[in-house]
Amino acid sequence: MDQTEWIWLMVAATGKRSMCDMNAGGAVIVRDGRIIAYGHAVTLPGQGCAIHGHDITTVRVLLADPAGMGGKAHHNVQRCVRPVHAHMAALLDAATGGVGVRGASMYCTNMPCPTCANALALAGIRAVFAMHDQPEMNTEQSVGVMHLANMTVGIVDTPNEYPDDPNNTGTADGANKQD
Repeated sequence: MDQTEWIWLMVAATGKRSMCDMNAGGAVIVRDGRIIAYGHAVTLPGQGCAIHGHDITTVRVLLADPAGMGGKAHHNVQRCVRPVHAHMAALLDAATGGVGVRGASMYCTNMPCPTCANALALAGIRAVFAMHDQPEMNTEQSVGVMHLANMTVGIVDTPNEYPDDPNNTGTADGANKQD
């Protein structure tokens, strides 16, 4: 197994620890081929959705027109707001451990929402690679924010794709590049 496959496996494994099935997802922050922080959808201790149920709110988001006419339409989407998203949880993990993330990359299950995208940009994350888009989370706006911050953004359809990421030093044979 090479470095990239290992990183994606860690994203998936971290996501399985999520405390909300509506926001399940994992995120890892990588620098120089090493995971320096990770996160999953997390709540305050003892406040998980399995114990207390979902805290549902309706969010109005702008989505591409489902009729495929190239227009946009507002849709109401119900989301659980009890947990912190995996992206923010990974930043908090780094912060509480005293680990700087400026110049690092994030690999995550889902594309971040606009709030998480702003936090990633302000923290200095240089690239975000996600397994899945989530248009219902306004990810079009998220991508716009990340592009304004000159971040590399990508949706990776399969875990063994190799995104153009300088922080992932893994090679196809599993060895690390030597500079």
